[in-house]
Amino acid sequence: MATAFAPSAGGYGGAGHSGGTGDALLRIVNDGAEVTTLGTGNVCANIYVYNDVQEQQECCSCPLTPNSLLTFSVINNLISNPFNPKESLSAGVIKIVSSTGACTNSCTATTAASDLDATVAVGLHAWLNHTETMASNQASFSPSYGFITSTSVTSVEPGALSEGEIANELEAGCAAINGANLHASECVGICSCGAGD
Repeated sequence: MATAFAPSAGGYGGAGHSGGTGDALLRIVNDGAEVTTLGTGNVCANIYVYNDVQEQQECCSCPLTPNSLLTFSVINNLISNPFNPKESLSAGVIKIVSSTGACTNSCTATTAASDLDATVAVGLHAWLNHTETMASNQASFSPSYGFITSTSVTSVEPGALSEGEIANELEAGCAAINGANLHASECVGICSCGAGD
């Protein structure tokens, strides 16, 4: 996701290590593959955010109509409300699973990841751009503000998805986050949908 100045819990980042700095943008497109007749083809981008020690920290479900684009700030939309704020999210994994049906983000229901095995859809494509290097924003540096010096863009590649991963990792992790919110005064671990659509 981003590199911290100090190493993450999994050992990623720290002085002299590259891999990103600052925010990243995730862009997701619905190519319309689920369209059968006029007015159909809506899908949900079910997003699961893990830190680099394999703990699910956020989940959400975001609607996309055919031929639409959503743009997410990793910092502002996907890691700003972690389930465990004491865990570092400077590095980690973002999983996106497309599904048909209603998209709902809730602190009282597990709808962000329910029954994915029965409704997995096709047609989502995603890209992630990273700020690879950023000039210093220290007062002694000229200019006195930080600025991006290089970026990279990576296509998010499709991966295998087993029923076990759906049930025991994705759905169970999101259900645990939602379950904990039933007894809390704050809604944590629910990411927010990006701009667009």
